[in-house]
Amino acid sequence: SGIVHWVILALMGGIFIGFGALLSVNLSKGTSELLGEGVANLLTGIGFITGFFMVIHTRSGLFTEVNVLLPIHLLASKDKLIQNVVRTTIVWIITWLGNLCGALLLSACFLGGNVVGEDDKARLAVIVGKKLQAAGGHGGGWGGPLPPGERGNNLGGRAAGFAPLA
Repeated sequence: SGIVHWVILALMGGIFIGFGALLSVNLSKGTSELLGEGVANLLTGIGFITGFFMVIHTRSGLFTEVNVLLPIHLLASKDKLIQNVVRTTIVWIITWLGNLCGALLLSACFLGGNVVGEDDKARLAVIVGKKLQAAGGHGGGWGGPLPPGERGNNLGGRAAGFAPLA
């Protein structure tokens, strides 16, 4: 059925993005000290792009893509508005939960298989620490990380959504 298919696509999206995130950790660990923070950031981006490419190539479900495409569809469809709102909400929920469960499943497999070492965990702590840092940068406070994150999610969602049209 359509829902089962979408659940599988959302799980795959979470697995692929999680794989890209873990690859970015692996590629960038130890490079800050050797080659500088800029090279470490570049390698982090290359790892993440790999996971994002896998999402686009397989047409998996990604929450950021859904956040761009569904509102456009919802606002463009004048008839059956209530039905479309309900369907849109269901797709949002399935995609978000599928991405989360896919990423958690991948993480459990990697941790259970001892694929993630202590140096990976240390680099991951640095990356997550930067992402969770609320102060500094773009105005400080909770608004600090939001503008660049929103732009990144918006562009990523558009790229994933419109890639099949190319």
